[in-house]
Amino acid sequence: MCALNSTENKELYSMLRDNMAIRIAEKGKAIPNFELKFAKKDTDFFSLNNPIKVILNGNEILISPLEMQIAYKLYLGSEKDIEDATHVYEMFKDNLDVELLNSLIQKLNVKDRAVKYGIE
Repeated sequence: MCALNSTENKELYSMLRDNMAIRIAEKGKAIPNFELKFAKKDTDFFSLNNPIKVILNGNEILISPLEMQIAYKLYLGSEKDIEDATHVYEMFKDNLDVELLNSLIQKLNVKDRAVKYGIE
């Protein structure tokens, strides 16, 4: 694994310390990649305290709850983020905790967006 933002450890740490995220990918590849950052906001701590387990190629990884991913992508609001939110919602809507999703949507004040894009 290697960082896509820089190869210098001090620079990467400085980015993290300054509340920026770094992207990590398999060496020599850009996709797939994941974002790494220090937890600072309530949403960050919620995700860390409520992980879900995913088995990928026989390995276990912990990710943030899908309900948080959907609500947070709605909060970010770019075209790509909305597309991501609606895709995750459509893929997993039968398995989501609707009460939790609605609570997070309310907390992030994105109810109008959720309704607009059929996430209810």
